[in-house]
Amino acid sequence: MTAIAADDIDSKYFSRNVRYVMLKDKVALVERDRPGMATIDEWAQLVFLSADGEHKVSELIAALGSQYQDGAPKGLAEQTRALVNDLRLRGYLTLHDQKRTLPYYLAVPVEQQDKERAKALMKADGFLNGTPK
Repeated sequence: MTAIAADDIDSKYFSRNVRYVMLKDKVALVERDRPGMATIDEWAQLVFLSADGEHKVSELIAALGSQYQDGAPKGLAEQTRALVNDLRLRGYLTLHDQKRTLPYYLAVPVEQQDKERAKALMKADGFLNGTPK
């Protein structure tokens, strides 16, 4: 995978592509291609949790910028795009042209899932062998 131009990223919807666990207020990502979990910093965590398949990257940038009373800090958009791209390159996010509903096993933390339901859905979707539909 390669980096994507900023204006191409802005127009894309973004979705989580790995399962996650909440450890107190921290996100731990369940690695798909090797055993274990990966932790991410607070900004990456915010982007990851925002990756619901229903919003564009440009909408995330606007929402983040609107939280600053005096306007978004210089470089916020560029940093956000770079972070989205980095998470995509690591396989934690996917970008797409249309809205997508996250499957159950990606929509909520692992500890809140019905294990049998999640396993059955992952198997049906091809998620367990790394080739989702």
